[in-house]
Amino acid sequence: MFISFGKNKANYKKGQIFPFLIAVLCVVIIMVMITVNLGQIGIMRVDAANAADAGALAGTSVLSGALLGFGLKSDMMCGVALETALAINVAFCTIPFPASVGYAMAIWTSAMNSQLIEYTKATNDGWMAWTNAKKTSLQYTLQNVGVDEQRPSFEQFLEDAYSITEPTSASASAHYQEYLRADTWKTYDYASTGFSRFIGNEKTGYWREDEFGKVAPGEISMPDIEIGYGWEWQEETKKTYSSYPVTRAAVGKTVYSDYNNYVEAQIQGSSMYSLDMVYLHDIPLFNVMLAVPMGVVVFVETYAYFFAIFIASVLLAPFAVFLAAIIAAIATLIAVLMVEYIPAGLTMTDDEVDKPIVIRVSRQKPGRNYTLWNFRYGTVSAGARSHLARVDGSTIEPTIKDALSDSITSYILAIVCPVAILAEIAVNYKKYFDSDKHLFETKLGEVT
Repeated sequence: MFISFGKNKANYKKGQIFPFLIAVLCVVIIMVMITVNLGQIGIMRVDAANAADAGALAGTSVLSGALLGFGLKSDMMCGVALETALAINVAFCTIPFPASVGYAMAIWTSAMNSQLIEYTKATNDGWMAWTNAKKTSLQYTLQNVGVDEQRPSFEQFLEDAYSITEPTSASASAHYQEYLRADTWKTYDYASTGFSRFIGNEKTGYWREDEFGKVAPGEISMPDIEIGYGWEWQEETKKTYSSYPVTRAAVGKTVYSDYNNYVEAQIQGSSMYSLDMVYLHDIPLFNVMLAVPMGVVVFVETYAYFFAIFIASVLLAPFAVFLAAIIAAIATLIAVLMVEYIPAGLTMTDDEVDKPIVIRVSRQKPGRNYTLWNFRYGTVSAGARSHLARVDGSTIEPTIKDALSDSITSYILAIVCPVAILAEIAVNYKKYFDSDKHLFETKLGEVT
């Protein structure tokens, strides 16, 4: 074939390849346009996905910090409970019944008030944690969604601030530096985009406190939150119009979706953490170390004291034995219950820990007509789900509970010499109050 072409090439006319070249170029141009179009849509999808992931991780990071705070508070409450239990032991074992009950009750009541106050604070923190987590999620989501709104034009500034619709060179020169510096009250709304002000306003912008709740004690946020921002640039008027700060119209229609550019974020999450109390009776070792020895001492002391009183009275000995046993049993029950039901920390179920934050993001951009090709963007959406997980037995419960309960030696030592185990806790407190046990892992997943 090549030999035939070489022999007859003089007979071919010049320029016959040109039509084929034009056809190939048209195909290449069309393919480039399609590639660019798909690339732009891909960038939008990546921005939306990154925004959802960033928001979900930011929210669960806030929750992780809250659970760490609960764990540290648990350790503190456990320390207070141990001090209270020892003080009650001293009161019952050194002061005769019933005077011992009065001293012990004063100690117990003071400790209970302190622990209940801490529990109430933790409950409020559980409300605040979820409100703050959703607020942080919204902020990070919207900041990473890829908003490309234009700053209001100089012409728009002149018309709105000075009612100049047809600027001259003199009027433009007089106000252009003011527009650039944005250092006067007239240029505040023109120094940045409406979206920047939307994100910068934490009370009526991206987070409406009257609707979503405040990050404050006693405030509970909505489980599901939806907010968006819409804007539109009109080429013929050189003006930007936006929906800031409105989220919904009175009829329930989203205002921002009326614009050809908008972003929307939807967040689903819990309203609060449900916390329960850990008591000293939930830590078996302390029953052996504190309640049981104290109960034995209280029974013996109370029985001997009242038996001697009844024997010295007009009552006969059989009745004295019976009454002394009843009083000793009552005194023992009071003493043991006081110690066992001292609040010693906080706890929550696995379901509470695993409550996720779910984020859905939507982004719409108008198409662009480049004469030869009409780019189409439309609306893209992405979602993310993030939750906390226990790592190496992570818990908000007082870490001394697991450290002691896993050791059989601790039980034996507590029975033989309770003071020894208390000394061991005091010397090696870092072993028993290990704050690393309160760390939780953040896990990111897809929205199903």
